[in-house]
Amino acid sequence: MSSEYMNVAQAAAYLGVSEITVKRFIREKLIPSEIQNGQKMLSVSAVENYKKINEQFSKR
Repeated sequence: MSSEYMNVAQAAAYLGVSEITVKRFIREKLIPSEIQNGQKMLSVSAVENYKKINEQFSKR
């Protein structure tokens, strides 16, 4: 696995949500993903951007 990508479980842990929630984010196109070696992978920058934006809205 490239250090520029994380799998669904890693993204879930980073965001503090379940893997099912991360899969929903992918399905709803809130976080882009791609398939690498048969596994859904998310770019670290996309996950970080989602977390940053989500934190800004949750502070309101």
